[in-house]
Amino acid sequence: MIGKKVLVAFFQMVLVVAVIASAVGGNTGTALAANEISKLVLSKNSLSMETGDTSALTATALYTNGSSEDVTIKTDWVSSKDSVATVYAGNVTAKGEGTATLTATYMNTTVIVNVTVVKKVRALSKDKQSIDIRKGASDQVTLTAVFTDGSTDDVTSKAEWTVDQYSVATVLNGKIVGQGAGTATVTAKYGSQSVTIPVSVEVIRRLDPGKNSLSLPLNGSEPITLLATFADGTVEDVAKIAEWSSDNGSIADAIKGEIKSYGTGTATITAKYGTKTATIKVESGISRRLDVNKTSLFMKVNDATQLTLTSTNADEKPEDVTDKAVWTSGNETVAYVSKGKITAYASGEATITATYGTKTVTILVDVDVPRKLGADKTTVAVQPGDTNKLVLTAYYQDGREVDITTRAQWSSASTAVAEVRQGVVTGIATGSTTITATYGKRFLTIPVSVGVIKSLTADQTKLTMNKGKTAKVSLTVEYADGMKKDVTTLATWASAQEAVATVTDGVVTAVAAGKTTITATYEGKTVSIPVEIDQAQSLSASVTTIVMGTGESKQVTLTATTADGISKNVTDDAEWITSNAAAADVTKGLVRGLTNGRAVVTAKYGGQSVTITVEVGIVTKMDTDKHYITIKTGNTVQINLMATLSDGSTKNVTKDAEWKTTSYKIADVQDGIVTAVGYGKTTITVRYSGKTISIPVEVDTLKYLKTSAVKLEMKPGQTTKVTATATYMDGTDTNVTVAGLWTSSKILVADVKDGIITAHGPGQATITVNFAGKKTAVVVVVKP
Repeated sequence: MIGKKVLVAFFQMVLVVAVIASAVGGNTGTALAANEISKLVLSKNSLSMETGDTSALTATALYTNGSSEDVTIKTDWVSSKDSVATVYAGNVTAKGEGTATLTATYMNTTVIVNVTVVKKVRALSKDKQSIDIRKGASDQVTLTAVFTDGSTDDVTSKAEWTVDQYSVATVLNGKIVGQGAGTATVTAKYGSQSVTIPVSVEVIRRLDPGKNSLSLPLNGSEPITLLATFADGTVEDVAKIAEWSSDNGSIADAIKGEIKSYGTGTATITAKYGTKTATIKVESGISRRLDVNKTSLFMKVNDATQLTLTSTNADEKPEDVTDKAVWTSGNETVAYVSKGKITAYASGEATITATYGTKTVTILVDVDVPRKLGADKTTVAVQPGDTNKLVLTAYYQDGREVDITTRAQWSSASTAVAEVRQGVVTGIATGSTTITATYGKRFLTIPVSVGVIKSLTADQTKLTMNKGKTAKVSLTVEYADGMKKDVTTLATWASAQEAVATVTDGVVTAVAAGKTTITATYEGKTVSIPVEIDQAQSLSASVTTIVMGTGESKQVTLTATTADGISKNVTDDAEWITSNAAAADVTKGLVRGLTNGRAVVTAKYGGQSVTITVEVGIVTKMDTDKHYITIKTGNTVQINLMATLSDGSTKNVTKDAEWKTTSYKIADVQDGIVTAVGYGKTTITVRYSGKTISIPVEVDTLKYLKTSAVKLEMKPGQTTKVTATATYMDGTDTNVTVAGLWTSSKILVADVKDGIITAHGPGQATITVNFAGKKTAVVVVVKP
């Protein structure tokens, strides 16, 4: 039994050992592979710290199989000087000023970290806020650290110095050296603090060329100064060291400040120095003005003439460019040109052109050709069958005047109207044409009129006539040659309105009042004469303003005055119009007012008109004879309404007005008569011609109310009569016992009707009477 148990225990032990071996065997392969480290990498290789600061380092193991692992905790960390810095599991603590070396070791691989510890810096100060230097110059900046313990130290050589633009400046231990034009920022860092210093190198305030514009001849050159004004106020010519460029190098460019021209045109030269630029506009071979000593020539065949051509530039410097210009002739068979020398070959005209740059001039050359032709008459007028002689003259450049009448060629534009031979013009038929004289390449044209009317006139320009009268008009024609003739009976006469006037052979007959126009026509010419029959020179009305009431009427008389000063009554003959027929109408001057309103009446006669302003029932002011009414019930009061019209007159319009009351239960109104109906207050309103007036009304207004007794002692079953008297505001008294309203505070003690009090049982009651807003009381005591 015991042997069997031991055997079982043995097998169990073997099984456990096998499992453990299997587990250990599997991990052993991995561990062996992991132990093959290729490199140990730290997160930082150096540290700059201030006392009291902490910093965390990490260590990463890179294995040969390509895997990696954070082994910061597994790594052995050692400090060479614990008084400066301590390290534990990668966490570094700065203890005191100085330097120390931290060593990290893992799996026999070691990496070191250099640590610099300084006192804790509260602030950094610099002795210069900005630097402005020239290229190649230097300036020293001193850096002072202020520590948290209040001490200071010059840390210029200890700080870390950097610059953002090395092409502009460099820095070493606070010494800044200018390298090139521009701006840069120098940064100094010490501990956890840093400061910046802006640096300007070769920065100028202004850059000014000696000239902003320049005009050069072709292939010319001119040096230009370029003045740079620096920040310190110094000025220096930097033309030879500036950067020059051109936007059109084929026209002009610049080298070290000398501008040269190559072609005709314009170019912009740009100079750059430091951060500034300047531009110069250059015109090359461009003339502001091109002049020739002669603009026209009269030459004889085989003559020669030398011209001089001058170009003036923008700087007003003239230059003889005769040999440089391009010369051409518009007709080389007449005249030839070479470098300004003109040679005449044959009779005729030629235009010589000289071109230099963009400018051109022309010279007109006449070779044995007259400058112009002239005649002794500018126009010719003849009658059919008549003649007129012309003399033709040729004017030459040299001042000669030659009669060429018989040598010229003459022609007529219409031989059916006029003919011409050697300057003699013959009229053929009525009409107009032109005569042309030609000599060489010159010609002259002269207008010709044959039997043409110059004007047609009448001896009357206007006729003013009375009905039934006649007037004579004479008509005269004047021809272009000055001849005049009476054509009254030869003309054609017409009237635009024959109902007004007729005309025959210039005799005008007035038919009826009105206006018309008489026309006379002869050989295409026409004259017109305005005619007025019975037309008024002026028109006047007996009144210009009418003010009336509705239903009224007024007669207006109209008088017309003619041009000869005669006046007559034309009231019935005139045309009458009203602008507002609802307010007023008019018939033959009789104006009638219909309704309240305004109208303008117009009368027209003989071309004239007048207007009359009409106002019907127009009220400017309205008033009543009573402005407040106090009245008793059943009584009446008359209110009168007066209206003031626009002409100042007054009128009683009581019955014409519109009357209203705000409460018919208190007072009624009819045609201004107010009737009191019952106690209270109301308002009477009257309206007329758009205006309104209100009158307050009070009915039964009392001063006070009293009773004949104020206290009574009575026995049950006894009756007593009490009288109520109302005193009105006017002082009158009225018995209102029956009209008043009686009440009892205790009807079991005593009640009341129309002032009769009846006692019923012991006690005290208050009897009250009300009338027209007033009330009073009687105390009743009933004793057994």
